[in-house]
Amino acid sequence: MRKTFHLLAAVLAAALLMAAAPAASVETSDVVVTSTENEGPGTLREAILSAAPGDTITFDTAVFPPDSPAIIHLMGPITLGQGGLTVDGSNAGVILDGIDGPESGFIIESSDNIVYGIKFINFSFSGIAIIGGNTPGKAENNQIGGDREMGDGPYGQGNCFGLSTTGVVIERGAANNTVSGNLVGIDTDGSDLGNTDGGILVRAGSNGNTIGPDNIIANNNAYGIQAEGSDPITITKNAIFNQEIPVELVNGSNSEMQAGVEINTLVAAIGQVSGDYMPNPITTLEVFSGDATGPRFFEGSLVLNPDDIPEGSDRSAFFMDKGSPFKGSYLYFAGTSDDGRTTAFSEGISLEAGLDEMLGFLPNPRRVWLDTFEDDSRKDMWMSNGLHQIMDGMLVFDNPNPDEWQMLAFGGTAAGFVQDAGDSGSQAVYFTFHYDGSKDFRFQMGNDATAVGLMFQEGGYTCFSETPDYVPQQTGQIAIQPGQEYRVLLAIDDISGEQHSAIWPADHPENALTCGGQVNPDLVENHWGFGVGASNATRIELDNFQFLAFGY
Repeated sequence: MRKTFHLLAAVLAAALLMAAAPAASVETSDVVVTSTENEGPGTLREAILSAAPGDTITFDTAVFPPDSPAIIHLMGPITLGQGGLTVDGSNAGVILDGIDGPESGFIIESSDNIVYGIKFINFSFSGIAIIGGNTPGKAENNQIGGDREMGDGPYGQGNCFGLSTTGVVIERGAANNTVSGNLVGIDTDGSDLGNTDGGILVRAGSNGNTIGPDNIIANNNAYGIQAEGSDPITITKNAIFNQEIPVELVNGSNSEMQAGVEINTLVAAIGQVSGDYMPNPITTLEVFSGDATGPRFFEGSLVLNPDDIPEGSDRSAFFMDKGSPFKGSYLYFAGTSDDGRTTAFSEGISLEAGLDEMLGFLPNPRRVWLDTFEDDSRKDMWMSNGLHQIMDGMLVFDNPNPDEWQMLAFGGTAAGFVQDAGDSGSQAVYFTFHYDGSKDFRFQMGNDATAVGLMFQEGGYTCFSETPDYVPQQTGQIAIQPGQEYRVLLAIDDISGEQHSAIWPADHPENALTCGGQVNPDLVENHWGFGVGASNATRIELDNFQFLAFGY
């Protein structure tokens, strides 16, 4: 009996010790690549084949120096099939080259892998292909790229993809993967590594993937990013330029939402813009600037409240005040819904439209206000005797009375804001126009005391001043024809106390009628507005209306 008790006590003690002991942990290790060969001991292929989930594969910097990257010529793709691996070239210089035939550099058919710091070039399909095989959970939560500032290698944690058919492909149900911080079609020095089809392709039911932030996608042939038959796809905070299409949504991806923007106010010098964004519902609006080839600089994001949108409306009002100038010469917009669907980019909105034409007339012009006329919401900024309306994207001033002059004036509050936003009152007005009627009209800048501008009547086309002692000098001639497009510049320079004006046929500033000379000091020192006068049944159509500041 005593022996039985001792035996039970021993068994119980052992059981308690086992219960108290910590669970065995999975050992992880760093596997170091020491060879540039395609296969064999020390190679990247061997390291991936022998690694276990949780392992990190790094590169010997004596073989792969960060300042002189070494090339691995792959004879076939390397498959990441086991999952949970980190391939980290962020502190080394590693190039995978497919010039010898493989379709892809990495084929990822597993989940939870991370790839950092590698350059993939010359692959007939893609640098990396993440393939889900239409099997849920097969290729999910992979991270391609990271912070390019972290690491000693040329790309940090980012990767570089170029000179292939496509940089990165995510397909056949591969879900919830992230591609961020990479260079696609471009190298660190800005050189062109464009892929022959596009930058990043997400297709065939690969839902929930995120492209961004901080990818630079440039110089690819057809598209920067294409989503095909996959939904939702989130695209955020990327520079995407110099492709035929920055972002293309096809076959139902993100409901194929196309972005539309109507700008109400734009003060480029302080990074201020307001307007309406379509479609709705969008809860996050990202603002970019760049050049005519696409967005290069992320300027900021706005959170839009769906509760502020009237029921049934297709647009969201927005206002951005960055507090510093926009970096590029064009603005671009993209919106994302609560469920992660991102629109394509809006068309670029020029911040410099027409300024190049004025360099011969004004020193250092910059735009501080843009007015567009997409609907009647902008009508209240203008005043007349009910003779103006918004039609076909233009502000139309139509005076049917052949015997009386009528005025269309830009609102005083807005004019005061524009002047305050400028350089000490050195201001200009620029616009395009058509006219129809009997050619009795004038464009002027003025206040309660005086006005100055351009006058067009049957007897001739002259500069004018309502103060007889201040008559601007006129040079050149121009014939104004109904139905043709003309461009007009009116300016007041508070430094010199001069007026500058010009009118010319569209695209031919060399044929301008120009005016210049001293004007009444009262016009320089006090707030002034812009107006159009017309009589004799004349109709004026204004478009592309801008206030400018200029200085020395």
